[in-house]
Formats: sequence, C-alpha cells, structure tokens
Amino acid sequence: MFRKGGCYMDDYERIILDVNGKEIEMLDMIREHFKEKHGVELSHGALLRDLMDIEYIRITEDRHKYD
Repeated sequence: MFRKGGCYMDDYERIILDVNGKEIEMLDMIREHFKEKHGVELSHGALLRDLMDIEYIRITEDRHKYD
C-alpha cells in the first residue's frame, strides 16, 4: 500500500477515465515536452496521476482550477 492524496490505496486499485482523441493529443504533447526538455519519459497513467495530484493540492488549498 502507498499513501495517495490523503488516503491509502493498494497498488491494484485503478481509476478508469473516458478520454477523447483531443485530450490524448494534449497528453502526448505534454509527454513529448517532458521527454525533450527534461529527459523523462512518462506514461499516460503517470502523467494523469501527477495532474490529479496537482489538482488535489489546489482543491485542498481552497483554490479551484478555474480561478
């Protein structure tokens, strides 16, 4: 088990997202940036997990993503 966003999750728990083609293109563009600029290859899952962590921090700091 590992700590994720204030709760404990087993490594077999999964989140299923419905992502359209345009969103996949955006994720690919972000992944390509990290690969070229920082030499880091991220999977779609790793990138989405990091983005969700960022959003969780914004919400818990009483800020909304559209502010």
